[in-house]
Amino acid sequence: MLSLLNKVPEQYEKSLSLIKFKIKKKKINNILFCGMGASGIVGDIIKEYLYDEIKVPIIVNKNDSIPNFVDKNTLVFIITHSGKTKEVLKCYNKAKLKKAIIMGITANKNLKIKNKILIPDNEYGRVVLYYSLFPILKILNRFGLIKNKDEEIKKALNAVKNFKDRKKAEIIAKKLYKKTPVIYSYFNYRAVGYYWKTQLNELSKVYALQNFFPEVNHNEIEVNNLNNFEVVNLKEKKISLASIVYYMYSADWVAYYLSQIRKVNPLKTPVIDRIKRK
Repeated sequence: MLSLLNKVPEQYEKSLSLIKFKIKKKKINNILFCGMGASGIVGDIIKEYLYDEIKVPIIVNKNDSIPNFVDKNTLVFIITHSGKTKEVLKCYNKAKLKKAIIMGITANKNLKIKNKILIPDNEYGRVVLYYSLFPILKILNRFGLIKNKDEEIKKALNAVKNFKDRKKAEIIAKKLYKKTPVIYSYFNYRAVGYYWKTQLNELSKVYALQNFFPEVNHNEIEVNNLNNFEVVNLKEKKISLASIVYYMYSADWVAYYLSQIRKVNPLKTPVIDRIKRK
């Protein structure tokens, strides 16, 4: 796992050369992301990052069906590392019937999607996020939906390449040991907070809660039985691609260190695997 974490900056960088197809501009009325688990989180991150910029609706779909509004002017991202995720493949077939504009992101060479970003097939499944985040931004720019993000991508790459908070991540992991993590963030970073939650779930095998401000002030502010909880507060307010990827990389390290403290294998997901087999 340690070697995989050290490769994250390299994976982000490699992703910039993965778009091998030309994009013909078409009218786009809405965008749909179809993905489960780590493959679905990238849609959440994109939606959050572009919240104040993009002028068409973005829907993140973590289900085996698609909204009725999908049509020939819908841009659909089919994201599945294995290329075999049942829910996502059902969405793909339904999007084809609707004649949607489909973009695939997968490690499966046999997945028959014309416009497809092919990521390395010998990598751990959760790295789909690192290989897809920047290419999706480039695709949206080529469709004329957002401004060019090359400068922001460059800053984000520098942020993960110069990551200096491994020791801090280890300290946080020690604080979370034998506690239930509660991840809080501001509204702009709610998807990043959710990423923290899912990394702690899958890598560290711990239950975690997540919410964001100001929503917290309308419900959880009344809670006073926090004896066995440990709050992680993501304090960043101003949204930027660099801070997004930096906070996500921090989550990777915290989840890794907590897995070591708890003596669990972060790369093994026996329950998820059993569900997939069934």
